[in-house]
Amino acid sequence: MELKRFLWLVLTCYLCMTEKAQADASDSQIKGPPYRQHIQELHSLTTEFEPWAMLEIYGYSVEGRPLAMLRIEKPAKTKSTKTPAIFISGATHGNEYLNIVDRLPRWILDNKDHEPGLTQYLAAGGSFYIVPILNPDGYENHTRKNSNGKDLNRDFYLKFANQVYFTQPETKYLAEKIAELTSLHNKKLKLTIDYHCCDGSLLFPWSYTDKSLPDSDYLDHEHIAQLMLQTIGNDYRYGSTGQVLGYFPKGTSKDYFYSTHGAMAFTFEGHRRSEQYNFDGHLLWLLEVIKELN
Repeated sequence: MELKRFLWLVLTCYLCMTEKAQADASDSQIKGPPYRQHIQELHSLTTEFEPWAMLEIYGYSVEGRPLAMLRIEKPAKTKSTKTPAIFISGATHGNEYLNIVDRLPRWILDNKDHEPGLTQYLAAGGSFYIVPILNPDGYENHTRKNSNGKDLNRDFYLKFANQVYFTQPETKYLAEKIAELTSLHNKKLKLTIDYHCCDGSLLFPWSYTDKSLPDSDYLDHEHIAQLMLQTIGNDYRYGSTGQVLGYFPKGTSKDYFYSTHGAMAFTFEGHRRSEQYNFDGHLLWLLEVIKELN
């Protein structure tokens, strides 16, 4: 009996250590402010930069926290031809906050009249849709999943897979809001970047299969990856999820945005602890990418 109890304790300790190691492996180890401060900052930006910045509360999380997007665009009448939109998100996995996406809105608004490429993009009708914290419950609770225990980056619709999607409010309401904005304002979603941690890589579709993108689309994604290496650093890998990480998850945001909206769609996997210090490199990368869209 004592031997059985001993073996059970050993097994229990091993499982606990394994779970902790898995949690640590996906934890950016970058601590952010309380979620309410992110919301306060977005509110402040709408006041400081009216009418350029518009706060969109597009739903509520499982625990009732507001799901917030900042929409940045030049106030103007909707154009008859489609104009581009860029969607950038962070903390889809709540414990993978990088302190990058939440700093982007203020920088864009502060520099909209000073950076030629940015000025040209906005003047031509370009928009930014920025969600600093996509999974606020996971962010507050420091967990990868949302409060229903669901991995939100496995919950985006994919027509090629026999699986139920958009089961969670955080993903469902986001997809509905982006569809609404692009339709209402005659926008074409051209680029999406979802910030994660901690592989040090840039991933593009497909995630769910080892099937390659069409050559032209692959080259477009690869070009954006090359711009990343030139601006952020050359110690990052790039390619499809299967090529880089060796597994094939279904329901990722990039597969959804590529297949549904035809956007160039990426998951950026930052470095643990240190990615926040590469903020200037991320700004340079964004400016280089915008040149491609102008």
